[in-house]
Amino acid sequence: MGGEDGLAHSIGKFDGTDYAFWRMQIGDYLYGKKLHQPLSKKPEKMDQDE
Repeated sequence: MGGEDGLAHSIGKFDGTDYAFWRMQIGDYLYGKKLHQPLSKKPEKMDQDE
């Protein structure tokens, strides 16, 4: 692994302290993966497997 995938390993699990710093790290990671935007509309039907 390299690049941004290594970043996920450096972000610790949220333990209830310093939420602002943890949120910033998660936000940066999601922007890098282009996962920062929520779904624009809810799926009409989704099976359990999906």
